[in-house]
Formats: sequence, C-alpha cells, structure tokens
Amino acid sequence: MTAAAVIRREARAAPGLRRLRRWRDMAGVAALIGRSFPRGMDRSGRRMLAEMRALGRAGFLGWLVAPLLVPSAAYAEGFVWEEAGSIIGNASLSEVEGFPGRFVLANVAVDVDHRGRGIGRALVEASIELARKRAAGLLLLQVEPDNHPAIHLYSDLGFRTLTTRTLWQARLGQGAPGPGRQDDVRVRAPTEWNEQWALAQRLHPEGLVWPYPLGGRVFRRTGRLGSFLPGGPLHWAWPAAGRPKGWMTARRTREWGGWRLILLVEPESQGTAEGPLLRHVLAALRGHARTVTLDLPAGAAEAELMSLGFSAERTLAWMARDWRAGGSPAVWP
Repeated sequence: MTAAAVIRREARAAPGLRRLRRWRDMAGVAALIGRSFPRGMDRSGRRMLAEMRALGRAGFLGWLVAPLLVPSAAYAEGFVWEEAGSIIGNASLSEVEGFPGRFVLANVAVDVDHRGRGIGRALVEASIELARKRAAGLLLLQVEPDNHPAIHLYSDLGFRTLTTRTLWQARLGQGAPGPGRQDDVRVRAPTEWNEQWALAQRLHPEGLVWPYPLGGRVFRRTGRLGSFLPGGPLHWAWPAAGRPKGWMTARRTREWGGWRLILLVEPESQGTAEGPLLRHVLAALRGHARTVTLDLPAGAAEAELMSLGFSAERTLAWMARDWRAGGSPAVWP
C-alpha cells in the first residue's frame, strides 16, 4: 500500500496511520519516544521529553503554550499510528527555523511489539510526501549508526549518509578562570575569520550544528569573555606563531552556563592541534561556563577528550534526502 493510500484512511475511524494532533497526542508520543530511545537521548533530549510529558498532561492548554517553552521538534507536524486507543508509532516533521525548504524528520519510532509490520515505512513515506507538499528542498534525519534496519529503510527511501558525529560534553568547575595563554594558542585576529570559514567549508560542507546549514556569520562575529556580558563568539588559533593550522570557536548556548565549541583542524595537523586548543579554551572558560559541548566526527580526538573530562553523549549518523537542483545535500546556498 502506498503512503498516499494510507493517508486517505485518515477520513475513516479505523485505527492506523493518521495525522498528528499536537495537543491530543503529545503525551502518547512522549511515552512512545521514552520507550523507544532509552539509550540514544542526550540531556537536552531527556529534558525536552519531560517537558512534552508535562505539556501533554495539560492537554489543549499545553499545546497553546508549547511554542513558548519547548523546541519546535516537540510540537512538530507529522503522523502517528494508533491502535486500540494507543499510539504505537510516530514520525515528526518540522521546518528548520530561519531556513525555508530545510526540514527535519525526527522521533521515528514504533513500539517493539509492533515492528516488522511496515508501520515505520508507512510513517516515513507519509512524512516524505508531506515534506514535498510543504515545498521541502532538503529533508534531514539522524539515526544511530548501529540501527541497521532503520538505515536500510531510509536508504531504500532515497536518503544518503552525510556524516557520523559524536556529541561530547564536559562539566567545568566554578573556580577562577585559568591562565590567559598556554599551549601555544592565541586569540584569533578578526581578519582571519575567512581562513577559518574556508576550512569549515572544506571539512564539513554538511554543516556543523544539527540541523542548521553551514554559515560564515559565526566566524565573522567576535565577543568579549565576561561573566555578565553575553557578547558574541570567541575565537582562538593554533599555533601562536605562523599560519594557523587549528581553530576553536566558543559560543554561548541557551542553557544557563552552557557553551558550545567548534573545533576545526587542518588534516595534516589532526592529532596534534586538538589537545592544545582544548586545554587552552577549557582553562579560559573556567569560571564562566558550567557545561561545554563539542560535536566532532566519530572517532576524532577521543583519547584527548576523555583525558580532559569529556564524556560521549551520543553518536549519530546524519542522513538527507535532496530534491534540489543538482541533488547534493552537502551544499546549501
């Protein structure tokens, strides 16, 4: 049965695939996600799930206030599969804020007792069809790299893998800031932003932060490090003398005391530049940051990160289906 034929069943009262009703289904979807991803969710995902559960208990009122309290992925469009009054399958579809035509497929889940019946395929096919109706140019998703059945399904439906990334996190003590200079690292000059941006385009054309496209603005802007002034991003270069081979950018996140790092290293200096840059930046942020996160290609700088107190939160493959002219999801205008 095609996705279009399944979608037409929405008009009937029979159980099966139907469009997501956000305020009615939020609690059921949250319960399903909690059962389906016990090990693949980081701290922010677990927090979002708790918020979804609370808003689901609030019913229609929860749906009204959800845009003010939780990320868009928590109240996205999409489809559920319902049987005997219970939601046993879900697929969420949302547009990336600020980037028309760029969509994310998330929270694709089917209860373990109902797998192997084609429910997941029907949910994904219906979501693809909805994305095309919404004029999507690029549809992105994340999946655990060892989830071979899901990867096979996505590949069969036209998705291809862009990269596999590991998200690392460290908690910093709140003592005095570390020394201003160490490990042959210096503050990046404002005029060097284009070199850093060029390296980012070569190494990570798919983007640096899920699910946003690569952009040069984060490298152009600069800020001041202070406890009370949010400012803009902070940038460093390695080595201190000569042409830089490694770069680090630190940005505040929406979480109180949260910072996100962007680490870029020329291929010939990989394995050498990461340690000095990480040590220097962690020392500089101590006293200003509570948590530091870093997203790197899977397998990169693992020993160095663990020695500095980072722990791996999750590893996910990024996949994309592209409808744009040229069909290359690695390039975004």
